[in-house]
Amino acid sequence: MILDAIHSALDVVNGQLPKERQIAKSPTTVLRGEAGTLDSLALVNLIVAVEEQISERMGIQISLADAAMGMEASDPLASVESLSQYVAKLVERAGSAR
Repeated sequence: MILDAIHSALDVVNGQLPKERQIAKSPTTVLRGEAGTLDSLALVNLIVAVEEQISERMGIQISLADAAMGMEASDPLASVESLSQYVAKLVERAGSAR
């Protein structure tokens, strides 16, 4: 479910990007960093889209702000896979806080 939400968020961002800059829906796709595919605006759009997709699909509010600001030990926004793992942790925390 989380990966589906991320893929939907990628669809939203891809809809705003030229064809040659669109993001592949693969776990190994690098999102941020030297080999990253996202500029800062696209990254913000992805963060917002992921938060919205999780809220709509799971009824859980998460915030990816710490990840975006580099507040985490490793970069959860480095790849689709790391983003998925990070979102899963946030969803688990939010679910147990209910």
